[in-house]
Amino acid sequence: MDDKLSVRITRIERINRFLLVVVSVQFILMVAFFAFIYQNNHESDQLKAKALIIVDEKGIERVRIAGTMPNAVINGKEVKRGDSAAGVMLYDQDGQERGGYLTFGNGHVALTLDSKKQQTALFVAGPDGGTALQMWADKTSIELRSDSDGSRFTATKDGKVMLQQPNNIQIGTNMCQAYRASAKKYPVADVLGSCHKRFNESACHECFEGVKK
Repeated sequence: MDDKLSVRITRIERINRFLLVVVSVQFILMVAFFAFIYQNNHESDQLKAKALIIVDEKGIERVRIAGTMPNAVINGKEVKRGDSAAGVMLYDQDGQERGGYLTFGNGHVALTLDSKKQQTALFVAGPDGGTALQMWADKTSIELRSDSDGSRFTATKDGKVMLQQPNNIQIGTNMCQAYRASAKKYPVADVLGSCHKRFNESACHECFEGVKK
């Protein structure tokens, strides 16, 4: 065999071995890379955190997603929620709470809308059934409610029912018992006032009959 040809063949074999090594390394690196991407993408499908806070370009909090919501701040003052809450909260350009979609410790889930001064709309569902949509301004309110006492539309003014349809809604046994039990712990006038915001005067009178005022 020609010496030059032999040298060329030897050189080609070395190049082939080198290319084989390079290709093998590239394949291993490629497999490792895609495995890394898949693993990270797979894990990123589930982001576990106690809170996620979104801020605007000024650093003001605009959205909070949290397992435990802090108390509300209205007109610069902290206001207790009265129950633990989790979900999504929205804030305006001043960082003030303006509404959210929340679940509460008592089992209720609600969509709330707030003005700068107070809550003005509430869409809530109870844990065992019953749904209500409430809107209010100043001393007037309207409500659509469906619960164990029936489905009805109610309009109130100054804390009393002015219109209710159907107008023959009566207070159910469980609700009446709850009112009467509350009247033993709190001023009857306050509990009766709460009744008047939800039911007509005759229904409240029938439920509170015999309760000392």
